[in-house]
Parts: sequence; structure tokens; C-alpha cells
Amino acid sequence: MSTGGTHRRVVDGRFELEERLGGGGMGLVWRAHDLVLHRAVAVKEVRHADPDLAEHDPAAARVLRERVLREARALARVHHPNVVTIHHLVDGGEHTYPCIVMELVEGGSLPARLERGA
Repeated sequence: MSTGGTHRRVVDGRFELEERLGGGGMGLVWRAHDLVLHRAVAVKEVRHADPDLAEHDPAAARVLRERVLREARALARVHHPNVVTIHHLVDGGEHTYPCIVMELVEGGSLPARLERGA
């Protein structure tokens, strides 16, 4: 990852992270701008809850990375109006965690939506 001119992080030289949308046990999700195609996207920065996992337990980090890559590739083959489209997969190789670049869906969080009713 590098830093853009406005001190925003740029993933894979292409996706400028603009705003954190949420996070959980599998990482963070960011609103980002695709600098090549000039469109808004979501970037899921996959991270284990323990950020030192790759350093202290490389076998577990490898399993997590492989699982995420496998799931992202499977999801990229799904075409359905109720499933987000995967645009790009950033994989820095062994001892890294991948980023999944996908369609940005506006509308708030799932918990907020469920509070409004079915």
C-alpha cells in the first residue's frame, strides 16, 4: 500500500481509501475511489482480529489468506442481483492479507436496515 497525494492510502496503486464504512472480525470495509475507472467501490481489507497473527502464527495466517482467496474467487463467479459484484482481488502473496474490491452498495449497515423492519 502506498500513500496518495492527499495522505490517503492507495491500495494496489489504484484504489484510494476515502472513508471507513465498517469492520468486524474479518477486517475493515472502506469506501474507495478507483483511480483508473473513476468510480466508487468498496474495499474489504481482510485482517484477522489479532493483527500479529501473520508474524506469530504464520500457518494460521496462511489458512486465513487461502480461505479468503478461495471464497472471493467463488463469489466472483456468482451473478445475481442480490450479491455484490467482485471487481478485483489484491493479493500481496504469502505473509500478507488480501483485499477484495467490490461493488459499493449504498444504504447503511445491515443492523440499521433490520431495525426498520422486514
